Amino acid sequence: MLSSGRLLSKVKYIVQMGSASESSSTSCVNLDYINRLSQLDEQSPNVFRANFLGKGTSITKNAYGGLLFAQSISAAEKTVEEQFIPHAIHSFFILNVSPERPVDYKVQKLRDGRSFCTRAIQAEQDGNIVYTSQISLCAKEPSAIQHQISMPRAASPETLKPYSETAREFLQQHKEGTLDLNEFTVWEMNRHIKDEKDCVFEFRPTEPRKYIFLAAYVTDATLAGVASRPHYSHGYRPSMVVSLDHSVHFHDTDFRADEWMLYENWSTMAREGRAFSEGRLWTRDGRLILTASQESLNRTRGQASSL
Repeated sequence: MLSSGRLLSKVKYIVQMGSASESSSTSCVNLDYINRLSQLDEQSPNVFRANFLGKGTSITKNAYGGLLFAQSISAAEKTVEEQFIPHAIHSFFILNVSPERPVDYKVQKLRDGRSFCTRAIQAEQDGNIVYTSQISLCAKEPSAIQHQISMPRAASPETLKPYSETAREFLQQHKEGTLDLNEFTVWEMNRHIKDEKDCVFEFRPTEPRKYIFLAAYVTDATLAGVASRPHYSHGYRPSMVVSLDHSVHFHDTDFRADEWMLYENWSTMAREGRAFSEGRLWTRDGRLILTASQESLNRTRGQASSL
């Protein structure tokens, strides 16, 4: 569930993600949907086709970048033995992808070792290269050293309101004149209410790789936004916001993505049209699952903003 996070500083944001209780009656992502997204059909040795790319994003109508990222991991996993799990993924988004046509993932085997395997992935649509990634997979081994930073403090997920509910309250206050919102913020809140993107992930997969798929899938959802969101109140109106690249390091793959998790986001730099953002995904008991980083393209036809 994507619930209304809290702005910790100018450019730091926390998002709660998880599943509803058994009594929940609303669901926008279920096991059947995840299975369709993650299904890759082998076309020839080391070539896998994704025929289902979802509905596209609500603004651009292009395929969601996090889906390409997750599908490329699935393609790499199909070329290694079961004990190898992804630990480092570095990718570039090259061209827009239509959700209406299939994408082929071509896997090149760069290395097959006893501890590590390395794969290069090239995604193509209509004969054009649309996405590339390099993925390293490893076999688990005992820890020679071990340490971890602490999870940031955050409210209990049960106490947080869904984004759409908070947006409705703010819009009502704006309508009554007790809260001043600029026109872009009003549009953004109405979009979230219409799309209801904060509905729940409700599924119980039995394959651990499905949890890896979903964790990778969601890492792209908020990183570009955490860089641009603080500028909305300073006159910035985006004409283009897209992910340029995306990287994830998995630190721990012993987790369930159908339980509450915390996605901590922040942006350290925005300059010359590009913004850099990072994220950490935590389990509810404080284990750091992954670290993500991304550079996004941010353009405007109107007023620029400097914080």
